[in-house]
Amino acid sequence: MTNMISSSPSSGVVGIRRIPILFILLCSSGSITGVSGSVHSTVTNNAAIVSSSTTTIRRTQMIGTRIFGIGRGGGSWPINSNDEDNGGIFDKIKTAFKRKPKVEPQSPEELIKHQPTAEQTNGIDPFFVRVCAQVSADVYHQEPRHISRFDKLATISIENTVLKEPPKAVIYDSNSPFTDTNPPFVAVVAGNKLILSWRGTGSYMDCVRDVSIYLGSSSCWKNVAKVVKVHAGSLAEVENSLVVHEAELLKIIDDYEIKEILVTGHSLAGGIAQVALLWFQGTMDITIDPTPNKWKELATNGLTVKCMSFQGLSTTVYAESDDQELNQKGIDFINKCGANMCTTAFSLDPVPMVPGHFSTFGMDFIEDVLATLVRKKTYFGDTVETWITNVVERFGTEQLKGIAKSYFPISDKYQHIGNVLYYASPDAEPKVYIDNKNGILVGKEGFADLSEIKYKNQKDALTAVGYNHRIIVRGPGLAFYRNADVSM
Repeated sequence: MTNMISSSPSSGVVGIRRIPILFILLCSSGSITGVSGSVHSTVTNNAAIVSSSTTTIRRTQMIGTRIFGIGRGGGSWPINSNDEDNGGIFDKIKTAFKRKPKVEPQSPEELIKHQPTAEQTNGIDPFFVRVCAQVSADVYHQEPRHISRFDKLATISIENTVLKEPPKAVIYDSNSPFTDTNPPFVAVVAGNKLILSWRGTGSYMDCVRDVSIYLGSSSCWKNVAKVVKVHAGSLAEVENSLVVHEAELLKIIDDYEIKEILVTGHSLAGGIAQVALLWFQGTMDITIDPTPNKWKELATNGLTVKCMSFQGLSTTVYAESDDQELNQKGIDFINKCGANMCTTAFSLDPVPMVPGHFSTFGMDFIEDVLATLVRKKTYFGDTVETWITNVVERFGTEQLKGIAKSYFPISDKYQHIGNVLYYASPDAEPKVYIDNKNGILVGKEGFADLSEIKYKNQKDALTAVGYNHRIIVRGPGLAFYRNADVSM
């Protein structure tokens, strides 16, 4: 969910580099219906869910009519790029996206003024929060696709810290030749901590992974798999990386006498990091699976795992069953994981608010994005506005009703299970929110609920979301430095 805007609001950039994820979500309604089809009958038969989504249905229907003026004409849905009726609309769209955006001077560096406390981040020292932010930013490097891209970590000052040597990358896997479908993975040693991170959204297929809210479970938590579900797109990347590199990671833990693993990442990778924590917790917890393994042995000897996610999407779903004993085991597992997890949310960035608050915050954001597109056609041009209009006309009211009844209620079941560290601005004090929509998170009394954060229309929603989403690690925000050649 990065790589969307080429600068901050102050830069005045009018070129956009990638369709915002929530906007793709709206326009890809055919594929969305397919993804959620297996659960459609269950959801639509639930009168309470259908009733609760009525407002969302109406708002979805209104997107075309109120903002694009559906009914005024605009042509038929283009079947293919050679369709004589549409004049090769897809080719025109491709041409529009190939145009180089107007590039303004890079915006001034902005640091987050107030570092979070260890209590706010569920036990992660502020210095290591910054190291995690830096690694999460550096993994976006386009070139070289080599571990040397992390050499600049050696410039981090370790004065007045517990480190005797600067952080050092020990594994880098670009996943070549599959980099565009599988984000790069890096492991960094910092004292007795091992930091694992993935690249956030950097390709169009990453965008598909972002919006693929189908659910999955892992054998790592098989005893509660029926009631603990996660974002399956993120789980697939976790399983791939940790299976491929497991032996190497275990050797690093032994060689460097690692006492704690920090899983981290920004945006899509923030969600992957959250799921990775569940993977480790399930693998290391004898109450989940008593079968002996090396990870359980390490946990017995004191190895811990924590997650520091930056602007990550929500990735966990509690799927209540008829078995109350199983439900409680699942809730206990979720709370164990949540007690070691923290995710940042900056200003009005929609990414940490989805998919869990799509029908409220997400819908407000989509309407604002579409309004921005109409006001400022320079983002895509008239060709793309016509295409968007055709999309809405093509699927029409009935299709949108079906999506609202099935897809939105499913997305709204996702939640952040750890602390959500909210920054209203770079100068603001951080505030902890919790996402306790179903009341399963324990020990969170006194914290505000994430649903209290409401979206507010922006003068330019697209430029604003790019700034809000990236500043936390690219400002450099919470990180130490900003690399000019990092593509985000």
